[in-house]
Amino acid sequence: TPFGRFTGPMPCPSTQQAPSHLLPAIGWSLGLLILVTTARAATFTVGTFGACTHAGLQAALEAAAANGPGYDEIRLSQDQIGSFAIDGHSVGIVGGYSDCSDISPSGGTVLSGGGLGRVLTIAGGVSSFRTVDLLHLEISGGNTMYGAGLYISLKALVTLEDTAISGNV
Repeated sequence: TPFGRFTGPMPCPSTQQAPSHLLPAIGWSLGLLILVTTARAATFTVGTFGACTHAGLQAALEAAAANGPGYDEIRLSQDQIGSFAIDGHSVGIVGGYSDCSDISPSGGTVLSGGGLGRVLTIAGGVSSFRTVDLLHLEISGGNTMYGAGLYISLKALVTLEDTAISGNV
């Protein structure tokens, strides 16, 4: 009966084996899980004082790209002058740290092209979107025909928070 006493043997889930037709799918799923968990996220710090991992933004961007497909964060503790490129990886660039040992930003950081070229180029992924977050920055001093301050190509989802793009020609 549905509410009566059950007298048959109770199967124990931990001792049952998966049907043989499911084993390839289970193995593939475990392989995918291992592949996905190999992506490592890292935090890089940029500045010339304190416990900084890099002296310049481009070196930190290159380290983030070499780190693998995970989302990395780059924290800036001083203004940066140059032309910077994010090429096919997901990253957050956060300005406003007073030094590399700070755990939260307290101001803003200037990324300047110095009047010599484009400030920041973001090339997303070819087959899938990449995420780029720009926080607490001022992007200025770029000088080029198109996208002097910020140029975005391919598949990129770019978020600007407390970030100004101005003074570019």
